[in-house]
Amino acid sequence: MASSGSFSPIEEVANNTFDYIICGGGTAGLTLAARLSEDPSISVLVLEAGHANLDDPTILVPAQHLTQVFDDRYD
Repeated sequence: MASSGSFSPIEEVANNTFDYIICGGGTAGLTLAARLSEDPSISVLVLEAGHANLDDPTILVPAQHLTQVFDDRYD
């Protein structure tokens, strides 16, 4: 099972059971997930739409953050 603060493809979590499933990783969703996960006996899954883009330099390099404004892939 994924640990706190990790990203997992849906295939890795599809057959697991969670105490809470939060749809949306926005400000409210992640705040709720953080609070719930303070209890190590509780498992929390946060679902977010879109691609993970974990190796995308546009996301990883802070100086490139403005390039996302004009690119529909980051809407």
